[in-house]
Amino acid sequence: MKKKLFLVSLLSSYNLIFSQIGIGTDKPDPSAILDINADQTSQKKGVLFPRVALTSSTDIVTIPKPTVGLIVFNTGDNPGFTTRSFYYWDGTEWRLLDSSTAIEPSVNSLQCENAMLTPPRYIAGQKYSGTITLPYIMGNGGKYTNNGILEENGLSYGLQPGTLNFGNGTLSYTVTGSPSVSSPTGTKFTLKFLDKSCEVTLGTLNEIKTVNFARKNTSPIDIFTPENSVTKIGNLEVRYNGTDPTINGFIEFRPLIPTHVTLKYDKVGSGGQNLEIYGTIPASNDGTWYKTVTDGVWKWGWGVPSSTSGSFPDLSALNRDIGTVLITFQNNTTQEVYRVSVNINDAIPAYNRIPAIKSGVTFFIEKLE
Repeated sequence: MKKKLFLVSLLSSYNLIFSQIGIGTDKPDPSAILDINADQTSQKKGVLFPRVALTSSTDIVTIPKPTVGLIVFNTGDNPGFTTRSFYYWDGTEWRLLDSSTAIEPSVNSLQCENAMLTPPRYIAGQKYSGTITLPYIMGNGGKYTNNGILEENGLSYGLQPGTLNFGNGTLSYTVTGSPSVSSPTGTKFTLKFLDKSCEVTLGTLNEIKTVNFARKNTSPIDIFTPENSVTKIGNLEVRYNGTDPTINGFIEFRPLIPTHVTLKYDKVGSGGQNLEIYGTIPASNDGTWYKTVTDGVWKWGWGVPSSTSGSFPDLSALNRDIGTVLITFQNNTTQEVYRVSVNINDAIPAYNRIPAIKSGVTFFIEKLE
């Protein structure tokens, strides 16, 4: 009787060995030869894989003759192979489980002068969350981990783990905390990566302001253009004074406040002409229109615009000229900078599937704060 029971027990064990094994479950999944389940246990536990200190991605000494598919956890204790992660042997080298290369990461250089903080400003006592981006040159595709947390002026920062590009790329450092200073007082960050480091001062931006702009297109160019093309933004009005697309015209401006004016005017066109003029005058707000040209309006004679070439500062619609004017207003209460861009064109016939357009003038004006 005992022999029969032993035979049954042996056959049962043989069947278990060559079928499925369930740990923490009496119903292993049909697709698994080994099913480790923590759901049915009171204390949740994991699986601990063999931990070894590999010396390189081609190490076959620490584990002699590794078979394809063998999985280990590299402790990173060897200085030449420090990435702590799971690896599998693919028959040629140890690779990370995501199949990325297991080479030790390296870069040629860090571009510290191009480091950037986003958002670029912080306020003392207010919670801040941002990122420092640090460009690098010639990465080798290696994977890297964080290298600890540093703190400066109440801001904690550390490298985000990632994978280098094969070539140029960017490292990211997470920045959080409540700063003890406010921008534009800068914070000196020590950015470390592998065997390289540098110090950069960020957060020095004084103030973020939007750029106000106005755009206007007037078509066609005719006797109503000087009135219809008037475009206003802030304390500045501009217009095009031409009334015929076959006759050249000028950009004109007038301030809505009494102010000293400095201007710089550039012009280019398909007629092969280009020039630069500049000048300074006091300008009233009595409705006078000022041309970007030496005429009687510049009556004070202070820095009358002088040309850098023999061409004239008028605009030709036939040549589709483009003019750009920087205008600065300076008085006791304000200093304002405007950038005026204007393009004019004669009537352009249809070409292939591009439709014909009428003559016109387009102003784009930015008020730079």
